[in-house]
Formats: sequence, C-alpha cells, structure tokens
Amino acid sequence: MGIKKGDRVAIVSRNLPQWITSFWAAAICGAVVVPLNAWWSSDELAYGLADSGTTVVFVDEERLERLQPTLDELSELSTVVVISDDVNRAPQLGHAHSRIRIMSYDDVLGAIDPEVTLPDVAIGADDDATMFYTSGTTGRPRVRSARTATPSPT
Repeated sequence: MGIKKGDRVAIVSRNLPQWITSFWAAAICGAVVVPLNAWWSSDELAYGLADSGTTVVFVDEERLERLQPTLDELSELSTVVVISDDVNRAPQLGHAHSRIRIMSYDDVLGAIDPEVTLPDVAIGADDDATMFYTSGTTGRPRVRSARTATPSPT
C-alpha cells in the first residue's frame, strides 16, 4: 500500500479482530496510528482525518457510510480499507470515489506468503507511534501523541 514511516494511518471501527491487526501492521511499517472514536459523527470523523493528515484509513461498513459524504474534503486521504461486519461475506464498499481507493481488507491482506519478513524500518525511541484525540463534552477534539517506548537496559 506504500505506507512509510511517519504516514498517518487511522482506524475507525467497532471492536473487530481486524482492528488490532491493522494497528500493529501500521505500527510495524513505522506509521503513526490514529485510532478515532467509532461513535463520532461524519463531521467529527472528517475533522480527525483531516487534522491528523491521515493517508490511509481502516473502517468497518457503518463508519464507511458516515465517512463517504465527506471524502471530497479529505485532500491527504488516498485509501479507505473496509472491514466486513460479517466474516462470511465481502464488505460493502459503497460508492466509488474519483480520487480515493476504496478496497476490502481481504484484498489488502491478499495471499499470505509464509516466507514474508517484516519491513526493514528504523523506528527510534523518539518517533511518534500513535496520535490520540481527546475532548470533553464540548469543543473540538485535541490531539495527544505517544512516543515509542524506550528500550530498558538489561
């Protein structure tokens, strides 16, 4: 998918197994993972994605429905990966977009090569690992970044 160190990869989904695999796959690539609140409205999701500079977002079908009306506003977003709510069927991909790829999680995963190795990415102790948004009951969410853990001496 071309994700590289420092890219913002958001995840907006209910608690599905693909949530955690998406999180770790992005982190292993050196991306900054941006988990967004799955209860947010369309406008709130668009704000979080635009403010964070997200280029790839993983969503479930319900979040895709909320997100689709705002896709034109998200100039940095290149790819939406859709997770099916039902493991027995492919996800509903909604309407095609002229600029943004909308694809299924299974198509992104593809055939699993048992010989594959992790990407060779130098991830430092001071590199950002995540970007969390917090807020009270009013106002815009605020961002909180988390650094990678510094290895402890043994």
